[in-house]
Amino acid sequence: PLVAFTIMMFAMMFIPIDGASVLSSGSTLATSGFSGDLIIILAFATIANFLLFMAGWASANPYGTIGSARVLTQFLGYDIPLYILALTPAFIAGSLTIGAIAATFPYILLAPWAFVLFIITMQAELEKDPFDVPHSESELVGGLETEYTGAKLAFLHLTRDVQVVFGSALIVTLFLGGPSGPVFFGLDWLFY
Repeated sequence: PLVAFTIMMFAMMFIPIDGASVLSSGSTLATSGFSGDLIIILAFATIANFLLFMAGWASANPYGTIGSARVLTQFLGYDIPLYILALTPAFIAGSLTIGAIAATFPYILLAPWAFVLFIITMQAELEKDPFDVPHSESELVGGLETEYTGAKLAFLHLTRDVQVVFGSALIVTLFLGGPSGPVFFGLDWLFY
């Protein structure tokens, strides 16, 4: 759980947060803006999901094993569509750099279908309603979290929360113009 949380926090550092300098050093890392950082953060998100699966698979409880198998099938089923939909604004922008994608144009206007499908796929990837099958709330167990208590359970929940923030930041960065926001008709003073 701690390693999954650490990887998700590291992936969050690649998201640009400064609207004034998105292309130069908009993210919290000083080495932001290298070519292919979109692929890297999507790979980090996949590794974190796989580590959550491993956390449930390593438990001695058979219900934890079943819950982790449900998580694995769900995130494997939605990772490929999520990657393809995340690459839609990258192909339109002609760059795999997140800062370049965010700085050019709000791609919700050019590919609204990709935006809607990306939100649905991200919701399924994060196991939110109605895609919360791995939690098996109708049963008495909590999926892969069955054997965890204390700090380990807290880090599992914290990793899920960071994944929600990461998914939201990725949606804003890829489709809504990033930290600058969708600026239209010279009204950029309204967004700052």
